[in-house]
Amino acid sequence: MSILIEALREEIGSWLATQSGLLTGERDMQVSLALWLEKSCRFSKIHTEYRVPLAELKARGVPVEPDHTLAKKWIPQPEFPWNNDVSVDIVAEMSGRFALVELKYATREINATETLFGELLRTDVSIIKNQAASNIVMYNYWKDVRRIEILARKYANVDGGIALIITNCCDYWKPSRPNAKYAPFSMHEDNTVGPGMLDWINASANNRKNYPPFLLSNAYVCRWKPTSITTLARNGDPFKAMLSIIEK
Repeated sequence: MSILIEALREEIGSWLATQSGLLTGERDMQVSLALWLEKSCRFSKIHTEYRVPLAELKARGVPVEPDHTLAKKWIPQPEFPWNNDVSVDIVAEMSGRFALVELKYATREINATETLFGELLRTDVSIIKNQAASNIVMYNYWKDVRRIEILARKYANVDGGIALIITNCCDYWKPSRPNAKYAPFSMHEDNTVGPGMLDWINASANNRKNYPPFLLSNAYVCRWKPTSITTLARNGDPFKAMLSIIEK
């Protein structure tokens, strides 16, 4: 593991250990972690929403095929399942080296009284909402991992990075049914995902069009750890975190 990724792993671990307050959303998570990394003074610079144009990746040999029905668009390929520019959540820089961080915050409604600006809500709305279906979040998490794999391969100064998810939904760490359509993307405890093609089981053509299969270069073992967030979901699930380290 490179010095940069090791430093990043340590600081993310420290942030998780001290993050007892409830995060309001994925952007809150991104800003909070970016500020922590910056204040650690271990990195020369912390970037957020780091944009990489798709055309630039294509010029570096990323295999994307032109879609002649859409101007300036490409057809997603298993090697690179995107047809738009890439925006990395956080990029840490150290001595001319770069490491990427991709984040997911998948929540269920919480079992606690919520406030805004220190005042109780006067309605029954919830600030912490139920997020998208867990199978789609799992799919997008591994796409984040793939994004880091590709960028590390195509840029000599990119060491790799870390994908991180925080959730209070047990669907993520409990085993899936063996015949579940999303089983290849399952993040349950001790599961190994990759290397090779990740594809839905018995999925419709429309499903594969919207969420195309893609490759992972490496194998990733799923390990979940408790967080310092004490608030529980309404069904009693705690907040847990899982991270994947991606190296060249």
